[in-house]
Amino acid sequence: MRRPTRTRRLTIAAKVSLLAFMIVAAVGVRSYRTSDRWNLGGRRIMLIHGRVLDAYDPADAAVTFPVHESYSAVNPYLPELFLPPKWSFAGFSWSDIENVTISNCKRSTELCLGAPLWFPLLLLLISPVRWLIAPRVAGAAFPVVTDVNPVPK
Repeated sequence: MRRPTRTRRLTIAAKVSLLAFMIVAAVGVRSYRTSDRWNLGGRRIMLIHGRVLDAYDPADAAVTFPVHESYSAVNPYLPELFLPPKWSFAGFSWSDIENVTISNCKRSTELCLGAPLWFPLLLLLISPVRWLIAPRVAGAAFPVVTDVNPVPK
């Protein structure tokens, strides 16, 4: 098995990955103080307490334009956070919430998936760590291929 070597392409990927890592980490730190919520029709995406929650309710699909809300994450009213999830492991969670739609008084089930931000942060560190572990290229910038065993004349 051949070890990877440090190349310029991997360096660029490592830099982009570190930049994305810093952005996701900053957003994660911000989520402990300020919660963000995007309403996209029947789908709500929430960023709160270092987690991303994706809730889908087909009965709420009447809103066709995206709406963004920011508020304090200290005491938000989010039923997805206060109900115990049906399944949870290492910060990943799944639950379903029974709702009554206000517009037509029909019952609907809202599916809520949760994922911790440590998972994408871990994935974003793969390229920089690989770049750090790989040895530097110890050769000329433009190596010339030479024949080791020249053909005798």
